[in-house]
Amino acid sequence: MATIVDIARKAGVSPRTVSRALNTGGYVGKETLKRIQKIAEELGYRPHAYAQSMTTRKTNNIAFVLCDRPITESGYFRLLHGVDLAASGHGYKVLFSSAAEFLSHERELPLILRETVMDGVIATGKVSNEFVRLVKARSLPLVLMGVHELEEPVACVQPDYYAGARISLEYLAGLGHRAITLLSGPLSFPIHREFLEGFQATAHKLDLDCREDLVLVDQVERLPAGACSLLLRERAPTAVIACNDTVAVRTMEALREAGLTIPDDVSLMGFGGSELGLHVVPRLTSVLISGDSLPRLAVRCLLDQIEGSEPDFSTVKVSAFVLAAGESCTPPRP
Repeated sequence: MATIVDIARKAGVSPRTVSRALNTGGYVGKETLKRIQKIAEELGYRPHAYAQSMTTRKTNNIAFVLCDRPITESGYFRLLHGVDLAASGHGYKVLFSSAAEFLSHERELPLILRETVMDGVIATGKVSNEFVRLVKARSLPLVLMGVHELEEPVACVQPDYYAGARISLEYLAGLGHRAITLLSGPLSFPIHREFLEGFQATAHKLDLDCREDLVLVDQVERLPAGACSLLLRERAPTAVIACNDTVAVRTMEALREAGLTIPDDVSLMGFGGSELGLHVVPRLTSVLISGDSLPRLAVRCLLDQIEGSEPDFSTVKVSAFVLAAGESCTPPRP
C-alpha cells in the first residue's frame, strides 16, 4: 500500500506537504494539490482514517449495542446485519457490542463506547434510562430500535405492533377462522399491550368471536400449556396467534404432545419471522417486518443527527409487514 512518503518522492515535495493536501486540509498551492491528488490516485493511496478524523471530527464509525439480550435471540442478528448494510451504504463502519456487563456496572458504558472514538450509537434490547444518560453525557447521537418506556427523551424507531396484530388477524379471518386465540406475554411490556390493542380492535371490526377467555396473558414460558388447556375444551378456537415465533414453536410441541395436529385440528401463527419457524414441521406461518426497513430508518435517523440535525425525540413506527406463509395455517374444518 502506498504511503505519504511514496507520494512525496514522486511529486517532488515534502511528506508534510502531502499530509496537508490529503489529510489535514492545510494550505497547498492549487497546482501542487492537483499533482499530489493525481499521484495518490495512481498509487492507490488511502488516507489514514485517524488522521482524517482529527480534521473532520468524524470517524465514520457507529456502534450497534445490544443491551441485556443475546445476539442469537430472535431477530437481533437480522437487525445487526441490516444496520451494517445500511451504514456501509453511507460509508460508515459498524462496531458491535453486547452491553451485558452494563447490568453489573450500572454506571459504566460497554468497553467499546468508553475506549473507541465513534460518531453515534444505535441500541436495542433492554435499554435503561441510565444507559441513555451515559451515552448522552458523551455527547453521542443516539437512536433506539424497538419499544422502550424511558424517562429520558430519545429518538426511537420501532415496529408498529398494532398494525402487525391487525395483519395477522386479517389473514386468519380471510381463511375463515372466527374464534382465534391470542397468546400474549405480560402486559407490563409495551410490545404486548400494543399487540393486544390491535388484536382486540381488529376482532371487533371483523365481527369475530371476542370472548375474553380467547386471550391468554401470562409469562411466555407458561403460554404453551395454557393454549393446550384452552384447545381441549368445548367451543375451542380454530386458530392461535402467538406473540412471537419462539412461543409458537413451543406451543406446537405442546399441542403435539397433547394429541392435537397442526393445522388439521388448529391453525397456529407466529410473529417476528425468526429462523426457528423455518425448521419445524409444519413450517410456521408468521408476520415480520419487511426487509431491512427498521434498521435502514434507524441508520437514517442517526446520520441526520451526526450531520447536525436537531435530534427528533419522537417515536417513528414502521408498519411495513409481510406475511411469511408456511404450512401451519389452513381454513378451519367444517
